[in-house]
Amino acid sequence: MDWQNKKMAFPVSSAFRFTFKPDRLTFGVMAPFKGYWGGIPDISDFDVLAELIDESGLATIWVRDIPSFDPKFGDGGQILDPTSALGNLCVVTKHVALGCAGYIAPLRHPIYLAKEAASIDLLSHQRFLFGLATGDRPTEYTALNLDYEDRGKRFAESWRVIQEILKKDFPNEKTTYYGNLQGNIDFLPKPASPIPMLVIGQARQSISWIANHADAWIWHGVTPSETRKIVNQLDQMNQTGFWCPFGCAYFVKFQSDETAPLEQHRNVLVGGSHALVDYFRSQEEAGLSHALINLEITDGRSPESALDAFLDQVVAKFV
Repeated sequence: MDWQNKKMAFPVSSAFRFTFKPDRLTFGVMAPFKGYWGGIPDISDFDVLAELIDESGLATIWVRDIPSFDPKFGDGGQILDPTSALGNLCVVTKHVALGCAGYIAPLRHPIYLAKEAASIDLLSHQRFLFGLATGDRPTEYTALNLDYEDRGKRFAESWRVIQEILKKDFPNEKTTYYGNLQGNIDFLPKPASPIPMLVIGQARQSISWIANHADAWIWHGVTPSETRKIVNQLDQMNQTGFWCPFGCAYFVKFQSDETAPLEQHRNVLVGGSHALVDYFRSQEEAGLSHALINLEITDGRSPESALDAFLDQVVAKFV
């Protein structure tokens, strides 16, 4: 498919340009940059690893929005609140794009989400990718006294309200879930240029909705044949005239043996660098634009050495 003829919605957004390139696969990493399954991670090296990544050539640093620690899910993400983590990353990084994958829109009021997004984008000099999700933990909805079953409707309404706040002065908007804006107050700061908004997961929306509302879509670990189908669907259903790139998130258990064969268990990839390069090359050929990597270190290597090896043995093959 000839993506060179696709119109780019964000020619001035460095975050979008770093992360999504026609006909080329880019890589990003998820905080805390060394995995988090099996316990709560030590984040004392958060800044050190972020600075290493900033100089590495990786496209994007991603954070997650996990309000609580549910032992049944087994992880607390990067522990830090996503907005606080992104604010810190605005200071300790200068080059890499910064993304949230993603804010749980139904659990947060769109006024605050819009203000947080505009603030991060301003402080990062337009390096922000604003991902939104519905979340997958019913316990968080129960704790906040919110209905888990209507999260898809709340997500779509939050998306609409956020866009009104970011794009319009003194917005006037009636909502079902979030109150009413009556055109008598405004919300600052306003972004210097439009902020890319991404759907993370399917957010209980149709692919057609995603194709025509999202600036990009990141799902989790699909096979190359599934990727090709999704990329074609996004292209065929899109009526905006702008390219809606597709990315995937993976847990990668990166083996020190470069010849270790690939094993895939849903969104978990286990293998050495040769097999991983072959796999991601097939994904690139299928139209995948971005691979969001949660790098799990299982063989005793330090996070720095594992990141260096992944960059040298895998990412460098796609530059």
